[in-house]
Amino acid sequence: MSLETGVARGEAELLALGRIQAWAFGFAESRARAWLDKSGLENVRVARRGGEILGGLLEIPMGQWFGGRSVPMLGIAGVAVAPAARGEGVALTLMVDALRAARSRGFVLSTLYPAAVALYRAAGYEYAGHRYRYKADLKTLPAARDDLRVAPLEPSAAGAVEALYRSVAAERAGYLDRGTYVWRRVCENHDGEPNHAYGIWGASGLEGYAYLSQRGPDEQRELVVNDFAAATAAAATRLLALFADHRSTMKTLAFAGGAPTPLILAPTEPLFRIDHTDTWMTRVLDPLGALAARGYPELETAVDLELTDRVLPENSGRYRLEVSGGRAEVTRGGTGAVALDERALAALYTGLFAPAALARGANLAGDAVSLGRLATLFAGPSPSLCDYF
Repeated sequence: MSLETGVARGEAELLALGRIQAWAFGFAESRARAWLDKSGLENVRVARRGGEILGGLLEIPMGQWFGGRSVPMLGIAGVAVAPAARGEGVALTLMVDALRAARSRGFVLSTLYPAAVALYRAAGYEYAGHRYRYKADLKTLPAARDDLRVAPLEPSAAGAVEALYRSVAAERAGYLDRGTYVWRRVCENHDGEPNHAYGIWGASGLEGYAYLSQRGPDEQRELVVNDFAAATAAAATRLLALFADHRSTMKTLAFAGGAPTPLILAPTEPLFRIDHTDTWMTRVLDPLGALAARGYPELETAVDLELTDRVLPENSGRYRLEVSGGRAEVTRGGTGAVALDERALAALYTGLFAPAALARGANLAGDAVSLGRLATLFAGPSPSLCDYF
């Protein structure tokens, strides 16, 4: 009997997938079901055979910032297959069908955190950026204060918070242009209770914010920054003082972010310990749309590409990338001076690897002039994420 994939059809399929995910990821079925409910039925995709649910995944519609522009991106999470159906190609079929559907809906990228790298590389994903964990002893943080005011964030401030985040995220290659799903993760804990939220206010309005929670036993309690942003150096300094004010009852500060994060520039001495925690992967779904959607340096140049996409062969062929004024015009055709596959395109697109580094492998080849142009076009901040999804 053939395998069928598609959007989940109702309560029974959600229950079945929730059981599979709970077993796969080691948490309670109630938590798995809450996860699916928060995602929305329309964003739950399943694989079924003869009416039996064999696996599924969550789709998270959002965007991702590259070159100062938000690129339409579909996040993938919670990929799980029932134990009795593993090894039959269910996960790969589910992924490829999800990618084709996403492409037809206008998404030009897909990003995920891999639990099985070989699976996602088989679907055309490649390593594309990093996420780091920062820690500091609260007693070592500076507690300097100035005229900026700290106050709890009210629901009415949501628009200002999101606008401030977008202004900061647009400068960080790879940061999410968040949708409802990710903002809910920022604002709430796993039980759906609100995190503690504070704003930093100055003469011009909201200059910074932080969403806080805590974890660990009393003697080792950790202050967790679920999300923060600072539009000014003064706001970053005031955020550090807000965190330091918890030192009488908590021991350490922890938050996730890119490398480097602006917050670590505020102290005069190095205070933070940095651990690499996750490497995320990206897949280009539509080369024409993806290359045209992102931003580029302010220069005029052109590069010809020849792409081989083994998973989505409709993407294969020659492309001419012409950049002017920070924008690109992408057309079919050209000389194919640089040959690359779908995985090399993903790593090049985010800027994680330079073209010369990719050329040392088996995924990209081209003349020195073309590789130099690509290096200039895709140079920028190290691609990173602060969010886990």
